[in-house]
Amino acid sequence: MSSYLALYGDIRARRQQPALGDCGAYPEKFAAEALDERFARDDRRLESTSFRNALTEHKRQVSLQQNETNLRREKLSTPKTLELENKQVRDAIRRRLLPGNQNLIQTHSAESRYIKYEPTGSKERVVKVQQLQQDPLNPPPFRLKKDPGEPNKAIAAVTQSPPRKLTEEDREAWKIPSSVSNWKNSKGYTIPLDKRLAADGRGLVDVKISDNFAKFTEALYVAEQSARISVETRAGVRKQLKQQEQVSREKRIREIAAQALETGSAGGKLEDESQASSRHKRAKR
Repeated sequence: MSSYLALYGDIRARRQQPALGDCGAYPEKFAAEALDERFARDDRRLESTSFRNALTEHKRQVSLQQNETNLRREKLSTPKTLELENKQVRDAIRRRLLPGNQNLIQTHSAESRYIKYEPTGSKERVVKVQQLQQDPLNPPPFRLKKDPGEPNKAIAAVTQSPPRKLTEEDREAWKIPSSVSNWKNSKGYTIPLDKRLAADGRGLVDVKISDNFAKFTEALYVAEQSARISVETRAGVRKQLKQQEQVSREKRIREIAAQALETGSAGGKLEDESQASSRHKRAKR
């Protein structure tokens, strides 16, 4: 028993910190890796529950091992290895995004096989077989069709009214005359006028005369009368203005003529006086 306890502490079975690590009150969970082979092969220890617990790994121990592996990976990583790992990750993402089109996305390093072909009528040759590279953007070659649904069992019954006896009015209403053209008569038949008019279909439509025509005519008449009145009014006003202008012009002409007469009479008297004075002077000489 002392040989086993020495692994956990000194001769007096006092626990030491290097042997315990950071395990706390359960050192057996970390001490299993430090045991020698004879202790691991002991059947009595294997059968006991304490040793079975000692073989269980702790979460912290696993995290420490992962950190060590990460450090080793960083030391061994090179640009080529990193590029290869990134490429593998990208391919995995593509396969996950397009699970049905895995064969469509291929790289240049696709696996190819060489088959030795030995035909009967010619020489043997080696054939290279590889996957045909396809465009991943092409539409899918297969079209998914929706399965037709089951027929509806509860079909509604078609309800129809009972047959009625055909009356004369219904017969006349459903009587459709034969088609007669107003432009063609290749056979040269003589078609009565009433039949031709009946075939024309004009009698089948009731003629309705709208009162809008009368309203439109009346509106045109009223508009014409109002336009005539306005034209006559403008013409009368224009005529009155012309008459007033003519009266004022005549009045002004009379005033000018009167002034001219007055000035002309005064000028004649002055001329007579000047002529008399000139004669008197001549007589004195």
